[in-house]
Amino acid sequence: MKLSQSYSFLFVFLARALLASAEVIIADDTNFEDIVFKSGKHSFVEFYASWCGHCKNLAPVWDTLSDSYKDKEDIQIVKIDADINRKAGSMFGIQGFPTLLFFNKENPTSPVAFEASRDLETFTKFISELTGVKAAGSYSGPSKVVQLHDGSIERMVQNKGKSAFIVFTADWCGHCKDFLPTWKKLADVFHADVDRFLISEVQTTGDEPTDWLKSKYEIKSFPTVLFINDGDLDNPEFYEGRRDLPDLISYVNKKINTSRGADGNLDEDAGILHEVDDVICKFAGVDVRKRSSMVRNVVAALKEVNDKTKLLEIKYYIRVINSLVNGPYDFVNNEVVRLTAILDDNISQDAKDSTVYRLNILKYFQSCFTDETFKEVRDEL
Repeated sequence: MKLSQSYSFLFVFLARALLASAEVIIADDTNFEDIVFKSGKHSFVEFYASWCGHCKNLAPVWDTLSDSYKDKEDIQIVKIDADINRKAGSMFGIQGFPTLLFFNKENPTSPVAFEASRDLETFTKFISELTGVKAAGSYSGPSKVVQLHDGSIERMVQNKGKSAFIVFTADWCGHCKDFLPTWKKLADVFHADVDRFLISEVQTTGDEPTDWLKSKYEIKSFPTVLFINDGDLDNPEFYEGRRDLPDLISYVNKKINTSRGADGNLDEDAGILHEVDDVICKFAGVDVRKRSSMVRNVVAALKEVNDKTKLLEIKYYIRVINSLVNGPYDFVNNEVVRLTAILDDNISQDAKDSTVYRLNILKYFQSCFTDETFKEVRDEL
């Protein structure tokens, strides 16, 4: 009896270790009750069979679902081969595969059957409704994805010279349903750039006409993702990269020449014109007399920056350069203090973007300062 209790304790310890991981927990007839009834956690359980095609299609979604709750102590995602482990299957009258049951920790012997669409967004919504627990990074709020169709793409993209990142979807497409929550998050990240860039969807099975677009871009599978640059509908770039949020953000940042993070804010590199790094650092590191003799070449280098999206940054560079030649010589240091304080306030995204890129530029100039930068100014004082 004592030996049995020791093994039982060891099992519970190992089971809890498994629950802390991001992987789906594998149950069988010998441990099902310990995992589901005695763990003190909510359990979402898939009853599957190894030969079941629908179960195989569900597997990657189920893995992703488990990963979404890896930091939620009250939620565990479980699967059991009920074709082999028939005791657990018969306990709940399992007759088809996959069968999905949610076991509430308050009443684990009376599970709730899941009977909706088997996609990540629907699963997380189902769990949230039953427990109030949201998955990590779960999307909430209205979608900022712009819907496009045959009758709107020329008006909204081509005629305005906008760039657009477009996903073609269909209602029946399971991969589309899994992907759309990530696409919605991507639209959130780049919503501040909506005046020049759109995150869009062409819903090919909706009410609006899409046959022309499907034919033009030879859309044969879903989801298909492509990028339209500056309104040029005739030369799309088909996206072949990974469809996770970090890779999508990296791709868009490169395409529209910006530097946003997953929170939608500009990062510490935004605003800095690396094409002129060398000339700027040499300029900022010498005394004011030498700077005066260099200013013409510095401005000429800025004019060579061939990027129409960086006009505001170029203008601000010139303002900083002017202060280092003609004064006020404390402009850079004082502005860093002032703008840093502004970021602590509750300001709009546009105001935050404007503040961040200017602050980054100022800090870059500061990083180039040497003992020579303000030497003559101090001597005069």
